[in-house]
Amino acid sequence: MNKIFILLILIGLFGQCSNNLTVNNMNDGEILMVPSDNCFPDVKDKYIYPAVTKNMTPLDKINLSQLPDNILKTISTAGLIRSFLDIPDSLSNRFLLSSSSPSETWYRIYEQFNSVQELLKRENAAKVLINYYENIRFDCCESDVSILAFSIKLASLEFLFSKQEILSQMDHKDKRKLVSLLLLNYRRWQELSVDYYYISGIIPVMAIVMYNDQYLPLVLYYSNEEDFNFVKQGYALDKQVPDILLFAEDFIKN
Repeated sequence: MNKIFILLILIGLFGQCSNNLTVNNMNDGEILMVPSDNCFPDVKDKYIYPAVTKNMTPLDKINLSQLPDNILKTISTAGLIRSFLDIPDSLSNRFLLSSSSPSETWYRIYEQFNSVQELLKRENAAKVLINYYENIRFDCCESDVSILAFSIKLASLEFLFSKQEILSQMDHKDKRKLVSLLLLNYRRWQELSVDYYYISGIIPVMAIVMYNDQYLPLVLYYSNEEDFNFVKQGYALDKQVPDILLFAEDFIKN
């Protein structure tokens, strides 16, 4: 399999949010504002990045996309998530050509931004990520371009769930809820009749979460460690997809 992974990042494509908001107060005090015309929940204290100028170097743009220290430590966990999704598009709208796997490529992207590094240190990161993911809307994508942009933004959150810092915060109940959401979103993609390319990240993340929970049928299924290492890289063989989906159906019942 060709391991060249080309990723078109289109973060920042979506415009300003409408004033028509549904306010979702989560159990830990985090507040999401779910707009009627945007796929991703807004957050009141998200960071607004300075404007990018045309003379900036790539390093300048990366520096611009860091949250100031005083904000980094006081912003809500949901605000960190939304701030990561709102990284200026002049930095993000580019092809990332990597010889590494999808997982490793995303992990390298995470390392560039202090919003993600701070998120991974937060004690409530896993629960807030799950709740944020649960509130993402699927009925706002119309054109092929917006579907592609949406799928990549979604993947930027889904691969966070495969990070050990997040996995270690989740108990069995959290993992069941997350797998049920991943399964639900897989079905939503199927309803949209999109190419499998858009949803290829959901399956390995699902498997990683179940394996981390030591779900025995899946652990036995991947008794060959080399096979599971392939999954950890962000891949799932086509022939394994139906089996992983069946495992997920059973996992969320127990």
